[in-house]
Amino acid sequence: MIRIAHIIKQMDTPPGSEWAIAQPITLASMRAAQAFARDDVTVELYAVRGADENVVIPEGFHAVRPLERDARSVGEPRTTRPLPLLKDVLDRLYETSDAEYFVYTNIDVALMPHFYAAVQSFIAKGHDAIVINRRTIPAVWGSPVDLPAMYSCIGTAHPGFDCFVFRRSLYPRFILGDVCLGSGHVDLPLICSMIATYPSFLLVADEHLTFHLGDPRVWYRRKYRAERAHNDREASMALVALAKLSSRPLRWPYRMLLSLHLLKNSLFVREFRRMFS
Repeated sequence: MIRIAHIIKQMDTPPGSEWAIAQPITLASMRAAQAFARDDVTVELYAVRGADENVVIPEGFHAVRPLERDARSVGEPRTTRPLPLLKDVLDRLYETSDAEYFVYTNIDVALMPHFYAAVQSFIAKGHDAIVINRRTIPAVWGSPVDLPAMYSCIGTAHPGFDCFVFRRSLYPRFILGDVCLGSGHVDLPLICSMIATYPSFLLVADEHLTFHLGDPRVWYRRKYRAERAHNDREASMALVALAKLSSRPLRWPYRMLLSLHLLKNSLFVREFRRMFS
């Protein structure tokens, strides 16, 4: 039986915010999916918090060492919010768990009950790196007690990347930079690292395995442009470094885009799949 360790970054959510609604739903859905798969998969649930965050690790989750820094202390331009760094979250899981496979999802992405069972089936077919795109359902529910209704809603496909599964042993080869959670293109270095490291990469673009309430895309707001600029810069540098690992060169339009820190996920995922196929 394989072991899967799944980590989320727990939030100290402002009352009434979309995260205050989404986080309890996500946590409950993870516990339900863990219970559903218990006869086939050993699933360990982990949560990490910031050093100054006053949050209680939820029932059924293991705590890891709190984060010690955030995006305000790294890179240029500096951000104004204490957004955690993706690399720090995954590093905490790597130092804590020796499970064969790791899963990372955003805190506002909930799981269908059969999520871990489906992941196990993908792994059994030889896929060591899997990205699962979520579906968007209407933001009309607000509590974990509404999960059965959420499960029954098919929703619509979403192109963004916010659920990652990969074999633990090759994680040290990833190049993630200092991209921060809560802003755009945080996912790009991770998915391109997975493509560059795992020949058996699988993109699950349109399956009913994860879901999100609504699609507000808060990070596009003007007041968060410093975080977007930070992530665009960090992601661009990470992709340049990853591209050097391929025997096939990054084509000139993509080199130009990276030099200008102009990113579009679908373009670079396609280019990296060409380079490392």
